[in-house]
Amino acid sequence: MRKNIVWVVLILVLLLVVSFWGWKKAAAVRAEKEFTRSLSSADQLFQEENYSEALTLYKNLLPKIEKNREEVFYRMGVCAYQLQDYDGAREYWAQTDDKYQDKIAFYQADIEFQKGNLEKAREMFLAWLEAYPEHPFREEAEKKLGSISEEMLSGKIPFPGSIEYEVKPGDSLYKIAKKFHTTVDLLMKRNNLKRIIIRPGDKLTVIPGKFSIEIFLNKHRLYLYYAGKFFKVYPVATGADDKTPVGEFKVTDRLKNPVWYSDKGPIPPGSPENLLGSRWIGLDVKGIGIHESVNPEDIGKSVSNGCIRMLKDDVEELYILVARGTPVVIKK
Repeated sequence: MRKNIVWVVLILVLLLVVSFWGWKKAAAVRAEKEFTRSLSSADQLFQEENYSEALTLYKNLLPKIEKNREEVFYRMGVCAYQLQDYDGAREYWAQTDDKYQDKIAFYQADIEFQKGNLEKAREMFLAWLEAYPEHPFREEAEKKLGSISEEMLSGKIPFPGSIEYEVKPGDSLYKIAKKFHTTVDLLMKRNNLKRIIIRPGDKLTVIPGKFSIEIFLNKHRLYLYYAGKFFKVYPVATGADDKTPVGEFKVTDRLKNPVWYSDKGPIPPGSPENLLGSRWIGLDVKGIGIHESVNPEDIGKSVSNGCIRMLKDDVEELYILVARGTPVVIKK
């Protein structure tokens, strides 16, 4: 009888142990499933750009995350960056690896941009473009650099390579522009001049003419560089059926409100039939130049007789910047 009791007790204990082990395992499985669901929810929130809730969930899950922690830290950094917690973002990114360096370097540059440190942001974006020329973020980096360039032109931040010039007797804006291979328009814009009259002793900021142009026909993009570094990019229309020549050229003519000499005869400025629009930047190849597209919807297409067409505001800005002699490279 006693032996039977012992066996019963042993069996009961064994059943309890097995039941407890099974319960514990089931609880672990449930916990793992719940963790996986929560992590998937955090990832979904991140993809939906719900950065505040995603960051909160990532923080709660972080102690339990054993795999791909670097990716989680990267995403937490992006969340903090989007929430303008830049110090927090940098702390999270410090715990990632080189796998995310391309994106983090972009965000670091943009942090300086958002904080108003435009000179530093420009240096960082230029270095980033050089390091990652084919990156998916390239277009956004070029957009940021373009807006910084506008601030440089307006004088709100220094223009690297600019010169402080004191007007001498006999000087004129035309003479100064010719001396420094720039344009009168740029001298006036940079110095906020309302008229061309200057006097000896006046102080001018001069931006020497170191601009160059590169046009990519297949991309329908005109890139403007200063001293070999990216300055701004513009969308353009190009020649239909490969009518735009490729090669190395230079600017030879600059005209405001040009007359268009069509097959029907001269078409005056301002006429709806004048296809040149408000500006003409001629190249050293007959009949080819850069001008306004009177049909803005043509931008991004290959539709012209060989010329490069731009939006009105864009070509008027480019006209201010490029002087005669500016090199132009056209590529497929």
